Amino acid sequence: MIGENLLRYNKTQRYLIFDCETCNLNLMDTQNVPWQWSWVDCTIQNVINKGNAFVKWPVINISRKVAQMTGFYQHTIDEEGIPPEEALERLDALIYDPQYRLIVHNGLNFDVFLHNIHRRLVGKPTDYSYLDRLIDTNALARAIKLEAKPQKDEDLLAFQYKFANDRTKGIKSSIESLCKEFDIYYDFEAAHDARWDVETLTKIWQKLVWQIEI
Repeated sequence: MIGENLLRYNKTQRYLIFDCETCNLNLMDTQNVPWQWSWVDCTIQNVINKGNAFVKWPVINISRKVAQMTGFYQHTIDEEGIPPEEALERLDALIYDPQYRLIVHNGLNFDVFLHNIHRRLVGKPTDYSYLDRLIDTNALARAIKLEAKPQKDEDLLAFQYKFANDRTKGIKSSIESLCKEFDIYYDFEAAHDARWDVETLTKIWQKLVWQIEI
């Protein structure tokens, strides 16, 4: 079958869809710690497992506005949080497992850097070796809307970086916009909780994969 090598037809490919919540958007701020990691382990058709880790850092400096937006509660961290080393061990066991294609939304510009901040803060070296397995749904959504597609033998990561940083006016690729486009319910109260985000991104990916030939 023509195109049988495309991801949309691979019913056994495992995906790790992950997201984090953090203190602010400043990637240069070493106090900008990821305090929640959530993930979904799935195939294109079925969810296999879900995971979540609240991270109990010694200090979490977060503004009231961001706390309200992301649903941060110190008592949740105190009661359910686990040490940063343990949270990273759980996450890295999945991220560095080569069986997974990794799915993030705007991760090339944000989540991969927060993951590295987490690693550095617990004494681990920088390691972006997983990037060749990473798919950024924000980058792909922008490419689709601009009617662009990877050329034959073009590196997918390089292709995604071109659109991850695209600023063409009028192109909407947020999770909220994609939910509206794909008729997926967008919960304004739950949005930005990493658990809701990854479950919703799973639904988006199941739609988006049919719109681009990768």
